[in-house]
Amino acid sequence: RATAWFQANGGPFRQVIVAAPSTNQLVTIYVRKKTGSPATARTLSLVVTGLAEAPAATNGACGTAANVATAYIPTANLCTAGTASAVNGGSSSWGWSCTGSGGGTTASCTAPFATTNGGGGAVGAIQLQSAANNWVIDQANSGFQAMPAPAPAGVTFPSGATRVRLTTGNASTSTTVVLRFSNIPAGAQLYKYGKETGAGDTNKWFPFPATIDRNAGTVTYTLTDGQKGDNDWVANGVIEDPVGLGVGAGGSVEGVPTLSEWALALLAGFMLLVGARQVRRRH
Repeated sequence: RATAWFQANGGPFRQVIVAAPSTNQLVTIYVRKKTGSPATARTLSLVVTGLAEAPAATNGACGTAANVATAYIPTANLCTAGTASAVNGGSSSWGWSCTGSGGGTTASCTAPFATTNGGGGAVGAIQLQSAANNWVIDQANSGFQAMPAPAPAGVTFPSGATRVRLTTGNASTSTTVVLRFSNIPAGAQLYKYGKETGAGDTNKWFPFPATIDRNAGTVTYTLTDGQKGDNDWVANGVIEDPVGLGVGAGGSVEGVPTLSEWALALLAGFMLLVGARQVRRRH
């Protein structure tokens, strides 16, 4: 089958499907004068202006990226046939489709998230909300890892720690990171590990502002090059961002000040004095 175009009595060109056509072939076209009337055969002059083979149907097929665990958005080998859609993140896997052509079917494709370091089979992923300010994830130096230091007192990290190293960004600009987890416990809070107040600070865990959506499985937070959250505190187009999703009542891991022996002695004397006065009042 192919498509040809004909012209009747000098009127407009119209399209007709021709079986095994050839140039100058005589074609009989049945014309119905009005709805409900019988069709009558008319021989019309056929002007063949082009012949086009009907395209064969091609079914969409997933590429080799399908079913391969990854913490980052798949960008290559999405389809072996068909046109790839945008890749979307869920709570446990990436998803996209490969659309067929010529009436072919569409294939649905998925790739699971990577396993976190917290145990229990939890999976997660790391992405940037947008490509603004030229920031990209340094995948070779990012991912789920063991805790770089013990968790704050009273806090646990069910998914372990996540290292996100960002590079090639415009100096002093910001970017938004989206972490995805298959399970986010109730009451979870984002903690960063690094220098909280400046380059001269000691490394520790401290709470960091984030938007946590347990239903969507996302943790969203914004980082600015050279400011709090960037562990090197230098506006150099690189952001070091070790984080963890903590559960429990805790805060920054600070050294707990201890009282000297003289201070303890004074405190004990003060307490004895207060106790003696209370005894006198009773008598």
